[in-house]
Amino acid sequence: MSDIERYDVELDLIGPEWSVADLIDHLLHRGVCVKGNVTVSIAGIDLMTLGLQVVFASTATLRRRSKEAA
Repeated sequence: MSDIERYDVELDLIGPEWSVADLIDHLLHRGVCVKGNVTVSIAGIDLMTLGLQVVFASTATLRRRSKEAA
């Protein structure tokens, strides 16, 4: 079982009222975690696997989430 929290949020990013600054502000306030794997292979032989884990959030958001988890 996975302990990953998933949030479904509807954002209308097509409208003229959204700017890049608004998007970055929203992402910093909510926090985003991206996790993935990339495998490099030649002729069906895996040469390298790269793991990626990125957290994009403000320090205030991280502090708030750590207090909620405790």
